[in-house]
Amino acid sequence: MVMRLRGLPCFVAAVVAVVMCVLAGCKIEGTVDLQADGRAKITLTFEDSDDTMGKIHQTCENFRVAFEANVKFIKNPKVEDITPPGGHVKCKVTSNEPLDGKMRFTEEEGTYRFVYPDLHDSEYYSDFRTRIIVSMPGPVIKATKGRIEGNKVIVNTFNFFTRGISITARKG
Repeated sequence: MVMRLRGLPCFVAAVVAVVMCVLAGCKIEGTVDLQADGRAKITLTFEDSDDTMGKIHQTCENFRVAFEANVKFIKNPKVEDITPPGGHVKCKVTSNEPLDGKMRFTEEEGTYRFVYPDLHDSEYYSDFRTRIIVSMPGPVIKATKGRIEGNKVIVNTFNFFTRGISITARKG
């Protein structure tokens, strides 16, 4: 028996496929600034560095639809087109809301802890050119990925998206 999907599920599947193909040539930079009160200021920039999106006439609006459908840990993301004239498609995602979904920021006795769990996904994102700086409200004492610099962890691989990351910072 053959089933045919119609409407929204088919559209979402198509968008996801395009996004995953596009991300293979994507450059990702950004900051995640975690506050002691649980707020998070997130700024991520996605640049189509090899012009894959441009070649198939995709824009930041297409990126926004796919991002909102697939990335659940950023509440109310604002996606804006910051593509320079004649340049590669470049989209900026921002949010000033607490984290959502499986991503957690907690306060424990004497420490703050940020956890994005291992999704046990077989996807491998090490080819993505990535630089994401996670800032904690206190000095970082342990991180499962990235390089620690004071209250920051600099992550240069997107593999944390499927393999998880944990960061612990001391209060004060």
